[in-house]
Amino acid sequence: MFGRDPFPYGIEAGRWNFEAFQQYMVEHGILAKAMPVEDLFADIGGSTKS
Repeated sequence: MFGRDPFPYGIEAGRWNFEAFQQYMVEHGILAKAMPVEDLFADIGGSTKS
């Protein structure tokens, strides 16, 4: 009825936003360089990443 979730959860769902935000920060001199999105968050033990 309302379409896709306007507030999706998770790294993959928000990847475009995380990457775009970092790019703006690099362009404005706040960050020296962008980081991999996965490195922005602490692994709290529920990860399936090996």
